[in-house]
Amino acid sequence: MAEAARKFGVAEQPLYREAPNNIEAEQALLGAILVNNDAFYRVSDFLKPAHFHEP
Repeated sequence: MAEAARKFGVAEQPLYREAPNNIEAEQALLGAILVNNDAFYRVSDFLKPAHFHEP
């Protein structure tokens, strides 16, 4: 059975999973920051550019 899998070139699973992303949630967060400056102060300590998805 293992030989058959190798014959047909079954793709192996990647070693890591892709980070979850939600464009609507990112847009909502940025909109909240633009509307209310207090939102910026709440997230500025821990939110980094790497937390945003780049399509």
